[in-house]
Amino acid sequence: MTAKSKEINTHYAALTKLQRVVEKNVKSKLFVPLAYHYYQLDQLEEAHQTLKHGLQWHPHSLMARALLSQVYVSMGNFYQATLEAQKVLDQEPQNLMALKACELAYLKLNDIQKAKAYQAKLHQFCAPFEFHHPLVQPLETFSPQSHIEDFKIASLAEIMLPLSKQKKLNLLKKILYKLQSSANA
Repeated sequence: MTAKSKEINTHYAALTKLQRVVEKNVKSKLFVPLAYHYYQLDQLEEAHQTLKHGLQWHPHSLMARALLSQVYVSMGNFYQATLEAQKVLDQEPQNLMALKACELAYLKLNDIQKAKAYQAKLHQFCAPFEFHHPLVQPLETFSPQSHIEDFKIASLAEIMLPLSKQKKLNLLKKILYKLQSSANA
């Protein structure tokens, strides 16, 4: 069994346990890790519904709102992602997850200035820890036509593994279309 398969199995095992707990107690704060495991397994709609339901009971959960902003980015709802992330940043300006959601969302919304501002904040908070992640890189290398998929191309195998055959086909078609579009531009 590969390391990625083990990771997926771990997410599914945790998901099963957390689902039972949250079903028994709808007010449980464990909705956040449950949604996180849905998110990690690319079950975005389930993650979204879990977070929205949990936030009805725990509207001040910054962790839930930061994760929801990431889910919105992954779902392509960039404006909503910025709204949720900003709610987090109003209370916790150093929240890396919310900063990253804003950076990616504004990049997708073609607001390069705001994307650069959020990236600068990310670098400011990550610099003391020498945080080197492929997503934290200069935006000057990207044009306003950049796509989030551009960031993920290096780890394509990792995101393809848990997807169904139809989802993989759709994702590959989307990537091919974007490559063709950028070649024609």
